[in-house]
Amino acid sequence: MTDQHPEPDGYRTVADLAYARLRQRILSGELAPGSRIDQDAEADRLLASRMPVREALRRLESEGLVEIVRHRGALVRGLSVSDLEDLYVLRIALEGVASRLGTERLIDDNLQLMHDLIPEMTAIVARQDATAWLDTDWTFHSLLYAGCGHPRLLATIQALREESGRYRLIGIRQPKEFERSLESHHTILTAAARRDGAAVEHVIQAELARSRDRMRRMLEERQLATEAAAQYVPEEGSHGKQRGSRQQS
Repeated sequence: MTDQHPEPDGYRTVADLAYARLRQRILSGELAPGSRIDQDAEADRLLASRMPVREALRRLESEGLVEIVRHRGALVRGLSVSDLEDLYVLRIALEGVASRLGTERLIDDNLQLMHDLIPEMTAIVARQDATAWLDTDWTFHSLLYAGCGHPRLLATIQALREESGRYRLIGIRQPKEFERSLESHHTILTAAARRDGAAVEHVIQAELARSRDRMRRMLEERQLATEAAAQYVPEEGSHGKQRGSRQQS
């Protein structure tokens, strides 16, 4: 196989294409945390050699999405509390600024488009479609943030939202999360119609902090469950015993 074949518009090299495809599959949850990435299979999908796939994996490793383990290959990095905190301290700060400035400069056309999204969001909640929710939620917020006047800020926010997508896909599926998120969008619209930037900033930051806290508790509970399971060794004819426990004499 060679790498000399026409590339789709928007990608300069096969490595760029491999990077974009793998990144999207990781962030969407298609490639689950801990799963192994088969470099040969990825190369076959691209009709290319393994070289551009390796280059793509190195880029993903530098972003913290992949870890390359000796004798095991490339693995999708797991979800962690520290990574969650890192993402959300930035999201809360930056989306707060963008929402306040964007609301104060919000044009009527964008406000109407935000209103028009509510029926679609309501339908998504009814069918509990997490992926569709994340996409439509970004459309809603991008309309709100558009007027902030800082393209680099918007690009950073979009990147952070993409990186936090793996966490959000899990978080939004928790009981009543769809309904609470939809309710917060109604509250944002009401304040945005008044062009009350401070109120919108407060709602968005509070909702981000609430979501972060819930996802953190969920990750901590998973970690505790994993550690508890590791303390037990199955025994034939028994339900298992705790590691390190003394046998009765």
